[in-house]
Amino acid sequence: MKYFLLKVLRGIKYISLCFFFLSAQHVNKEAVYYLTNKDISLIKNSASGSWYEVKPVLKTYSNFMKRSRNFVELDMISYKTKKISSEKSFNIAKYVKEHGYGTYYFSQHTLKSHIASYKALHLMKKYKIIQVVYRSDSSYIGFLHELLRTPFIWLPLNTGKYHQTDKRIGSDCVSFVIYGMRRSGYSIPYTHPYRVIKYFKSIAHGPLYPDKSGLYKSQGGRVVSIKKSGLKKGDIIYFKKHVAIFYKDTGKIGVLDKDDILFHSLRKGPHYSTIEKCGYYNLPLYIYKWDYNKIRQYIQKNKSP
Repeated sequence: MKYFLLKVLRGIKYISLCFFFLSAQHVNKEAVYYLTNKDISLIKNSASGSWYEVKPVLKTYSNFMKRSRNFVELDMISYKTKKISSEKSFNIAKYVKEHGYGTYYFSQHTLKSHIASYKALHLMKKYKIIQVVYRSDSSYIGFLHELLRTPFIWLPLNTGKYHQTDKRIGSDCVSFVIYGMRRSGYSIPYTHPYRVIKYFKSIAHGPLYPDKSGLYKSQGGRVVSIKKSGLKKGDIIYFKKHVAIFYKDTGKIGVLDKDDILFHSLRKGPHYSTIEKCGYYNLPLYIYKWDYNKIRQYIQKNKSP
């Protein structure tokens, strides 16, 4: 009886944790709370008691070469638990706004200092963890912001019930760019960097190489213009082995060069870097954008009868 009452009390505490976010109107049955900049400004609720944040250790994990004939062994993701508040009033919305876009895990239950799992923590009842997902807006780039603060998983896989990237457990370069499309409502499958190209269309004739100053040019000597009718934020920078998103023109304004910013997933997870420091500067690149006609054709063709 005592054990039963203890479970009930813990359940009530977890439910109260969930109701904390009701004003955001983004509650769902998976204990995930999607917040945008607009939502953050609307949430005034605070909750009392001790709060813990569960953060993944940002490094490279790998599911590659862990397959046998009948079983796939997924790499265990390491998490560290830290107490972040014992105040009478603690506002999670304010906390995530101060720490930036990405995926967060919170709990009001005392947890082990280290947790390891390849599954989504917020879907595991024993942890009583909620996942808070904070993005700028509901644009393609906005949805990519959701994967910040998550690790790099070489070849993220389906656990049997869901794909690891869909639940924001982690991503590699190609699952990162696809995630933004899936969150935008386009159900294209996760695939290999060499295969995702079938959903792209070319912007500039490649391959493109940097000159001595870092300015990218075609083999005919033409520069790549950054403008509405050319390369723009959210387009694809493709190195064959690696896929990235063009994020910002910060070098020589108006043309593509080594100092422009990419948004991509590599090594420790999604992050921003210049093209020069992205890890693939030695390779020629190609420039694409998503081909929505091809994507819609794929979806229509594979729609269940």
